[in-house]
Amino acid sequence: MEPKGPLNRYWADTSLLLRLLTGEPPHLAEKALSVFAGAEGGAYRLLVHPLVVAEAFYTLVSFYRVPKAEAAQALWALLDREGVEVVEGEACRLALEEAGRGSLSFVDAFLLNRAGLEGLATLDRALARRAQGVLPQDPS
Repeated sequence: MEPKGPLNRYWADTSLLLRLLTGEPPHLAEKALSVFAGAEGGAYRLLVHPLVVAEAFYTLVSFYRVPKAEAAQALWALLDREGVEVVEGEACRLALEEAGRGSLSFVDAFLLNRAGLEGLATLDRALARRAQGVLPQDPS
């Protein structure tokens, strides 16, 4: 099915974020910069899913060996640009802050933040101690 007219919202994938953040390879980093510039200029909006944020953070830290705090700060600076819409953006921002401090993974920090609004089912004792409304009551 062909779109009728120009699209105004595009889902960003992890490669787009990583190329811009790492500058590698340079020709793809330039293309990524152009895509973000279009969003900042109002030509369209870029949508970013929390799974993409998680994968980008993990890749920066594990593959590129970027310190967690630096990876979290750089990633949020990119996601906080005009024309970029992060799904569950506040939860992602808080998760990046927490993961950047190194105490939790991005995924655990994201779930812990979301659990504050609802509840958390986990068998991870350390995570359960930090959450409210945990199932099972004794996760050991």
